[in-house]
Amino acid sequence: VRVQAAGVLPTPSPSSSATAAGRLAASRRAAMSEFAPTMNDNDLDMQMKAKGVPMDQRKRIIAAAKLGVPNPLKELGLAMPNPTMPARQSRSRSPAGRSQRSASPSGRAAAVPVSGAPVPPQASSAATVERKNRVARAARVKGAKDEDEQDLDGFLAGGRAATAAMAKAKAAERARQEQMAREQAERERRMYEQLVREREAEKKRQEEQREREEEERRKEARRQARREEKLKRKEQRKQQRAQEEDDDQADLASDDEDAAEEADRQRRDTHSRKGFFSQAYKGNENAKRLWSEPIKGQVSNHYRGFTDADLDRRFGAQRAAAADGPKLMTEEEVLALLRKGKASKS
Repeated sequence: VRVQAAGVLPTPSPSSSATAAGRLAASRRAAMSEFAPTMNDNDLDMQMKAKGVPMDQRKRIIAAAKLGVPNPLKELGLAMPNPTMPARQSRSRSPAGRSQRSASPSGRAAAVPVSGAPVPPQASSAATVERKNRVARAARVKGAKDEDEQDLDGFLAGGRAATAAMAKAKAAERARQEQMAREQAERERRMYEQLVREREAEKKRQEEQREREEEERRKEARRQARREEKLKRKEQRKQQRAQEEDDDQADLASDDEDAAEEADRQRRDTHSRKGFFSQAYKGNENAKRLWSEPIKGQVSNHYRGFTDADLDRRFGAQRAAAADGPKLMTEEEVLALLRKGKASKS
């Protein structure tokens, strides 16, 4: 290239043809070395299997990689296995040693001296043809590469669609599981809150039940105390009435005895004395004076009187003692009886 830029064309020779062929082979090898293999078939198969590529597609991809398809796995981020490249034979007719010695270490054309004999026109036409052939081969290689890439893209379209569908399904499953986890957490939270509310309501109900039972026990204790107090007062009143009745009976008995003695004495005095009519007149005067005096106080409405049995018990002895005399009570006896009853009630 530098020689052409300088305007000097090399002389056609077998060594120059071998050098051009070597450069073409080197360019092809450099183009193929762009996709240098880094693993064998088993490693590539394991990586594609981990990516989720089906088995039949894995076999086709490995076969395409072995056929020299450039970078068939660039979409998956994998490297191709080492393809077995057939050895290309040099089309140079010169011996191998000479062609190797004539080629420069860097793969460039050997420098041609500027000074020398003029180059014949045949050399110029040969270089032009070689250049055109090189451009055509490069175009064919590029077209084949583009076509291979298009074929590989079409071939891998199904795998990419399946991988995308699988990723989408995994994402949907993951979202569904997250949604289920959130719903489960929400249900558990609601159940816990409901349980707390139920426990609080149960505790409150038990406290109210205990308060009602305690209040009922207090009421029952008060009722029992009132019943006991009532029974105690009733017993006291009963004992008091019994004591009063005993006292009344004792007083009545003593009054009966006193009245009987007084009646007996008066009867004896009346029979022994003279002037019966004068005594009767005096008695009438005393009675008039007594009955004419106003009665002070009030008569109790609770006085129930005496039964015939009480009267017989009280005045039976007197009637027996005064069987021969009058059977009615005297005024003094009636007044004494009334005074005694009034005093006992007060």
